Amino acid sequence: KEDFGDDINGIVKHLIEHADPPLSELLKQPFYRYDHAYDWSLNKP
Repeated sequence: KEDFGDDINGIVKHLIEHADPPLSELLKQPFYRYDHAYDWSLNKP
């Protein structure tokens, strides 16, 4: 989580920078952003 910021905006910003154009354009739309509860424990070894 610390890699992307402490909120959804940091995660979306990261995705926009690395996603293919169709997805990055979709993610730039304000209506697409929603609250999503991600289970960060999935990243643990």
